[in-house]
Amino acid sequence: MLAPVLTSGVGAFVDVRLGFLAEANESEPSGFTCMHGPSECVGNLAQLCVHEHWPLHVDVEVGQLPAHLNWMLFLECVAEAADGSQFNHTADSLIPGNTNACLQRHGVPAATADAIESCVAGAEGKALLASSSQRTHAMCGAHSDLPRTACKSCSMYIDGQAACVVDDAQIYNCSGLTDDPTAWTGRLCQAAKAKGYKDAELPLACRLAAQRSSTTPTSPSWPRVFGHSFASTDPKASADFAIKYFGATLLKDSSPACASVREPVRSATSPPTSAAPREVVVRLPHHDDFRGGGLELRFVSNPRKAGGVYDISAHVDAMSRLYGNLSDNSGHHWNQFFDSHLGFYAKPSDEIASQLLADGVPWFTGQSSGVYQSVYVVIPGTGQVVEVLGNFMIDGLPREHVRFSSTDQFCSPKRRRQLRDQRSGGGSGSSDGDPLGVNYQNGDADLNKTTMAGADPEAAVAFAVRYLGGSPIQQHRGPQGDGPCTKLAWAEWPDLHQWHVVRYSSADWVTLDQLRPAVPFNISDLAAYVEGLRDLDANEYDQWLDSRETMHVGNLTELAEVLRADEVPFGVWSRPDEGTCSVFLDLPRNGLSIELVSNEFGGAWLRGRCEASRFDLCASK
Repeated sequence: MLAPVLTSGVGAFVDVRLGFLAEANESEPSGFTCMHGPSECVGNLAQLCVHEHWPLHVDVEVGQLPAHLNWMLFLECVAEAADGSQFNHTADSLIPGNTNACLQRHGVPAATADAIESCVAGAEGKALLASSSQRTHAMCGAHSDLPRTACKSCSMYIDGQAACVVDDAQIYNCSGLTDDPTAWTGRLCQAAKAKGYKDAELPLACRLAAQRSSTTPTSPSWPRVFGHSFASTDPKASADFAIKYFGATLLKDSSPACASVREPVRSATSPPTSAAPREVVVRLPHHDDFRGGGLELRFVSNPRKAGGVYDISAHVDAMSRLYGNLSDNSGHHWNQFFDSHLGFYAKPSDEIASQLLADGVPWFTGQSSGVYQSVYVVIPGTGQVVEVLGNFMIDGLPREHVRFSSTDQFCSPKRRRQLRDQRSGGGSGSSDGDPLGVNYQNGDADLNKTTMAGADPEAAVAFAVRYLGGSPIQQHRGPQGDGPCTKLAWAEWPDLHQWHVVRYSSADWVTLDQLRPAVPFNISDLAAYVEGLRDLDANEYDQWLDSRETMHVGNLTELAEVLRADEVPFGVWSRPDEGTCSVFLDLPRNGLSIELVSNEFGGAWLRGRCEASRFDLCASK
């Protein structure tokens, strides 16, 4: 009932507490008497102790739960009956006998599991259950066997006020809430505002609920990652590369004949460019399983737009100097800019790797659990790495193609997919017709993701929650990802696309190895430069806007109203040939760009701006 609410971004300001019905009884081993006997008391103690000791980092998919609610994964697990479904009757419960299995399922470290066990058996657990029981009696009263009377399990309260009862698979006394996630979202958002939250501090789900919108996290119109745009010095070469190696299909190639215009001011150290305005659009392969796909990639040359003294051409050249040859580790080993990469599934990774090897294209991979993990390669003309997801095996891969991943460099092992027959006690994996080459469990696979190198990862994710419909989730790279050398912040959308925003200070080779002026900016410098160049309030389009994440929304007007109410700067450009209009945004303090595109843009003010400002490769802004 509450899962779609807590994973819609609303969970960011919600704290969930458990209240149990138990009576103190020193004659019982647990110190309490519970309605369904001693085992129920032990189960209650276990759930409270898990809440108390749940580790900050768990290396599993958290399903859009924010970090402070990750412990609810344990509740979901122990509530399973023998057949894997959620039990509705106590007789079907496996609690508390499934406690350790559920801790293991969610990667809880052995030391934490030991602390939980000590809590359950000792004074700490008794104190937690005593406090929980007192709170339950104060709010809910005593239990009664009479139907729909007194305190039932489960009785739900919001800030101490009765909200809903679920008992024996029946839902009642819900004051208009029932099992409707939208109603629960609205009620929790009202409670947050009553606590003093301002509109601009609330997640997008609250803002749209206040508008009585039909756009909800479970609806097709909720913001979702639709594609990615790359600023390119040679869009045709970029697109041809995606078609040849990733299996993309060509959608559009626009190369307008523009009137002559004086070249914009560029750096004296920038290489000469003959790039003409051009946009080429391709679509990645779509998969009907967990790999998803079908993202739209745009490669854009926009030399007439402002780029400043360090424009896209200069940046592509600087990245070439920084990366070196990806195939022989001659460049700087995993630099900050490597953490700006789109991650997606395409053709089978072993096919891509073999083709790149045969053609002599520089690339590298990582290695874990006996298999190679992902293919990292630069798309020509963009200066940007992409990560083609999927583990693979390939015979005779030269050692120089295998690098440490960024995760390994800051000392935290990355969870990889396990072989299915290894889980069942078998030997090595086999393909069994799996298009990925090795037979993996889908639930442990990497998700489609956009990794962004950002100066302020937390600000980027906070913006995604407030305005883009993301949910903050705990990063899976361990405590080192929250340490002084690296800061990670992650967000996830209902379609499971993730953002991984990274500030990797210990890989700032531009500063550490004194690479300026050949590579003039590190990530923080570049963010400041782009934000200093940009003026979205004046609706001025710059070259750096062509490097952006693209999100599709069902109703652009609703989101634009929220942005306008909070005075968030944005530009508006339309594409009449595609029947769309887009809002362009900055991720504050990161210099990163987002496009919200839609076929639905009603309202006089927005429609007027869409009609007045069209995306034009020939224009100067």
